[in-house]
Amino acid sequence: MTVRNLLPIFLLAAQLVISQSTLTGLVDTNMKYAKSIYVLEETQDCSIRALAEIYDIRYVEAREYLERWGRERETGIVAREMLRGMHTDFPGTIEQDYLQFRSPVTPFAFANSVAVSGKIYLLIADRHVFVMEEVHKEEWLIKGNTDDVYTEILGYVVIDLKSKEDE
Repeated sequence: MTVRNLLPIFLLAAQLVISQSTLTGLVDTNMKYAKSIYVLEETQDCSIRALAEIYDIRYVEAREYLERWGRERETGIVAREMLRGMHTDFPGTIEQDYLQFRSPVTPFAFANSVAVSGKIYLLIADRHVFVMEEVHKEEWLIKGNTDDVYTEILGYVVIDLKSKEDE
């Protein structure tokens, strides 16, 4: 086989690598909301931080929503209750309710094989939630704890704020 014959294969492989989505960074929401977390003496607040990131609202406002939906201070919330509340208070923004994987996936695999441009994802892990959002075409950013780039994802919820903006 000559170099000339290998050129189309090389170009195809390069195109596949270039076209894949990538995980480009992380927003440490513990640091972003550190003052509010400290003042409110919060712990177990990943759901508050995730809700604040998804809907671009203040930490204290996200906390108030979650308390209305059944979250007690310094505890987590059952994902089902959080989703029910999101459907009620942010109608039309959840495009696809909880989807579960057969086996856990990494955020890198999620960005490359599941994430679709224009959507926001509430990622559900074992007793934890965090967010993945597109920052540029097919470049994804995790918003959560610093180690969430390695957290195994058990399921996810698809959020579409663009359809809500069009109304």
